[in-house]
Amino acid sequence: MLPMLAIGAGLTAGSAISNMFAGKSRAKARKQALGAENQRQEGLDTEIGAINTGAQDRYAGFGAGADANVGRISDYFKSLNDRSVPQQIMPASTSAPTNVALAQEMAGAHADSDQQADALGGVMGFGDYLGGLNRSTARDASQVGQLGGFKTGSARITPLELEAANQKGAKAALLADLLGLGGRVALGSAVGGGTLTGTPAAAVSSPWDTRIQ
Repeated sequence: MLPMLAIGAGLTAGSAISNMFAGKSRAKARKQALGAENQRQEGLDTEIGAINTGAQDRYAGFGAGADANVGRISDYFKSLNDRSVPQQIMPASTSAPTNVALAQEMAGAHADSDQQADALGGVMGFGDYLGGLNRSTARDASQVGQLGGFKTGSARITPLELEAANQKGAKAALLADLLGLGGRVALGSAVGGGTLTGTPAAAVSSPWDTRIQ
């Protein structure tokens, strides 16, 4: 018969091994959950950083960009002025002074129109360029806000993932508890002098019994 002490020691050792495997399973699952969360957060941070960098670069060279836009709008209005020059209805005058005066008036009117086109292009071109940048910045801000929401949502599910990770190795932990319980029972019985059959020490015959009788 196998002594209860040996059985208790074996069960206790098995409990310790099972607990070790359960702990490793939990630790591995927690590490994977935290690693996945770090990757998600880093990926979102990278996207946010790229958007912010793009927004900053967009305002680099603001003056040159605004001037170019002003020039394009001014040229557009000047082209309209060129197309809107009225055609001479009356036959050309045979008077040289009259023709010279008419040409001067037409040139002056065209110059005034070009001046107005430059002024209008300056006002509209700057505002149009700045407005375009502001619209792009607003879209960037919206995207950053959306990505920030993703970061918050990801952080909120991490505790749930960690809770699920804590359940890893549950079977090994249960086995460890059962083995530990059996070990304690066996060791307790061994201290009382029992064997594998559970025979108590008082029931074992002793040579002192005959002497006492």
